[in-house]
Amino acid sequence: MDEVLIDCDQDAKVYKVTLKKGGVCHTFNQYGDDRKACFYRNVDLDSKALNFLEKETAYIK
Repeated sequence: MDEVLIDCDQDAKVYKVTLKKGGVCHTFNQYGDDRKACFYRNVDLDSKALNFLEKETAYIK
């Protein structure tokens, strides 16, 4: 763990970490690997489409 951030209301936390390998999310990419983060998509505000942030590549295990 590299850093922990707490918001002004002290009701939310952000943990900054450095991954040593693989991913941390309980969801999987198309190759069956854990995603690197749970926030792996964003919303295109014009089209309202979901876009994947990480490239869908297999991890070297």
